[in-house]
Amino acid sequence: MKFKLNVVNKKEYEEKDNYKEIIIVLPKDSEELEKDFEYLGLDYKSLSVQDTHVKKVEILNFSNKRLSSALNELLEDVKEESGRNGYTMPFNNVKQLYDTIKDFNESQMIKLLAVLEAEKESIEIINDLVDFSNRLDEYVLDDEIFDAEAYARSLFDNGDLVVEDITDYINIDDIIDCIDLDAIGRDYALQYGKSITPYGLVECVGEPYHKVNESVQLENEEENEFE
Repeated sequence: MKFKLNVVNKKEYEEKDNYKEIIIVLPKDSEELEKDFEYLGLDYKSLSVQDTHVKKVEILNFSNKRLSSALNELLEDVKEESGRNGYTMPFNNVKQLYDTIKDFNESQMIKLLAVLEAEKESIEIINDLVDFSNRLDEYVLDDEIFDAEAYARSLFDNGDLVVEDITDYINIDDIIDCIDLDAIGRDYALQYGKSITPYGLVECVGEPYHKVNESVQLENEEENEFE
């Protein structure tokens, strides 16, 4: 997997109409990155989150184009949401995301997209994507359930849900078409903290995500050096 980034000097981008812009394709060794950022008037070895802004991110060379396109759309949405909230997309954080998911296979990418869809209300900045990418082990994905009706059917099939006083003498298969399975599936997913996504049924089995205020992150984040 590769990331194609359009990177600018944040200060120059915010203060000038004519600013320098460079395309960086990750992975890239440190010596070449030093030259790229020198062109932008920046020192790569002491690069801070306040130095850069990534205008565009594009995933290249992933085996499944449908999945890479979905993540590209999500990255663009996060960039736009960050901009509306007054934040930029630092190169440092985009590289953190790349380093986290660069070796993902299709199953891992599907799980990532499922988790990001389930947690979309908590995603506003690139750091949120990095955090969720590092927490995939805290989620369980059932990749055979793609909608609320299928979830409700699975509850009946597994005996987790029964129709009291009826199933003793009526086969559930005979009345299943009369039941609002979609509503039941949505209600049970909500009740038990599960999310139905286009990639499957997602459940968080770890600690709930606690978002750190972005201004606090920027104040506390140390300058990064990349190998």
